Amino acid sequence: MTLLTLKDLSVRRGQCPVVDNVSLEIRSHELVGLVGPNGAGKTTLLKAALGLIEHSGDSSLAALPLNERSSTAAWMPQEREINWPISVLETVALGQLLPTKNLDKNQIINDALDRTGLINYRDRISTELSGGEQARVLLARALAQNTPLILADEPIAGLDPATQLTTMKMFADMAKEGKGVLISLHDLNLAATFCNKIIMLDRGRLYAIGDPAQTMTDENLEKVFNVRAYHARTDNGIICQPIEVLSHSN
Repeated sequence: MTLLTLKDLSVRRGQCPVVDNVSLEIRSHELVGLVGPNGAGKTTLLKAALGLIEHSGDSSLAALPLNERSSTAAWMPQEREINWPISVLETVALGQLLPTKNLDKNQIINDALDRTGLINYRDRISTELSGGEQARVLLARALAQNTPLILADEPIAGLDPATQLTTMKMFADMAKEGKGVLISLHDLNLAATFCNKIIMLDRGRLYAIGDPAQTMTDENLEKVFNVRAYHARTDNGIICQPIEVLSHSN
């Protein structure tokens, strides 16, 4: 089932294309890693797909009425500031402001807390938690929307290694259960290990799309990221660990 379709999506700042004629689809059962160097247009693409910024071209999500959009996709932005001194439970419950038909609201919230390892934090004040813990609270709030599609901008940035792995496994499990998940990532190794599709951007353009073996090639990593990587296949997926910055600039 197709959950998001972009066709010739572009975003410009003046005459400069930040996102340049990108077309793609996100389907159910897909964990999609959006990768690219700084300035490649990852955040801009996500925001344009959601209809949060002005764009040209088509986004099936941005075309929806606001209430339908909110019940179709959950959004976790890169900014992670929690301003209200309310409990973790209350913060996560904000994701359930829209009515959910035929589903137990409390069960959805508890499932979001459980998936993010926050069950024992439910009565803690959100603003008193560490930055990494607050990131998990905001992720749980997004999960509490219980939407078929999740978009997250660098959801594992700033988390410790164990929590990064746990979070990526959580996204992978959700994709296996039928959701579509699109996340921007800087960690190429975690993207290769957990994602079943990679979207590689370079200077606003779609440079490569496909499974990790198709996209995380030596040639692509050299041209887009200016790095050489160690590649290996394991029982847990593909390893793609950058190990050397190339002497020339792309």
